[in-house]
Amino acid sequence: MSHIPVLPEEVLSLLRPAECSVLVDATLGMGGHTELFFQKNPSLTILAFDQDPFARKKAEERLFPWKEQLKVFPENFENLPQRLLEKGVFADGMLFDVGMSSLHLDDESRGFSFRHDGPLDMRMDPSQTLTAETVVNRSSEEELSRIFWELGEERFARRIAKAIVDRRKKTPFIGTVDLAECIANAKPKFQEYGGGHPAAQAFQALRIAVNRELEVLKTALVGALEYLAPHGRIAVISFHSLEDRIVKEIFQSQAVHQKRQKYPSHSEEEVSPTLEKKFEILTKKPVVPSPLEIHHNPRARSARMRVIERLF
Repeated sequence: MSHIPVLPEEVLSLLRPAECSVLVDATLGMGGHTELFFQKNPSLTILAFDQDPFARKKAEERLFPWKEQLKVFPENFENLPQRLLEKGVFADGMLFDVGMSSLHLDDESRGFSFRHDGPLDMRMDPSQTLTAETVVNRSSEEELSRIFWELGEERFARRIAKAIVDRRKKTPFIGTVDLAECIANAKPKFQEYGGGHPAAQAFQALRIAVNRELEVLKTALVGALEYLAPHGRIAVISFHSLEDRIVKEIFQSQAVHQKRQKYPSHSEEEVSPTLEKKFEILTKKPVVPSPLEIHHNPRARSARMRVIERLF
């Protein structure tokens, strides 16, 4: 199974692994970006996170030459700040690549794809109990409508929710294709989908809900900023507007002038606080893939990367 890391040159340019001692890969996946980091700087120490045991196995095989310098945490990045605190580590750089991996999309048994029939699963962590099947068959019509509207930006959220509830009264949903057909039939026939599947946004919403993706991203990113070394950088690659909006807002909230208490060098007398910027956003606009990258890796098409640097 091939795995092509997204925005490889841009990530290397902005995170500068050759100048770093400690990097964090918050979304190890199959190890594509981490492999690039080690190739640029074989002496790096990398702390990596991934909740998917199948992805971790692939990554650890790929990264075997650097196994002594790689520490993999078998969990998602929600606890990243706590783990860095426990290790007493301040990182020179961190990467969050919060898109879906080929491992998930291409494996029918994981239930992420509406194009191939599989169980309604959608769990990034197979050990967790909540699945898409539970959400679809047990949530109220109002809750389903909220999920599709807020997490999928689906304009026909109410119609889809009603269709699902009406249908499951006869028989519950157990497969991805069955659900995708129900969603497609609930939407107006005149709607243009721009080449995409009519169930795409609803499936995105279910996946986000099952894995608490937006909540986890907010918690981890705010905490991670406090564990950057001076001049350390965080890069976040996102793939849809909800994630990108969260990253943009968090970065903007940090890249403002803050009060910093200063003290004279030869006196304990307090000096008036001054306003200084603790963080600086390095990407005025999100970095996007080149046409050449999209040609070689179509799944990179919607990628957006934002980068922030800690100044002191």
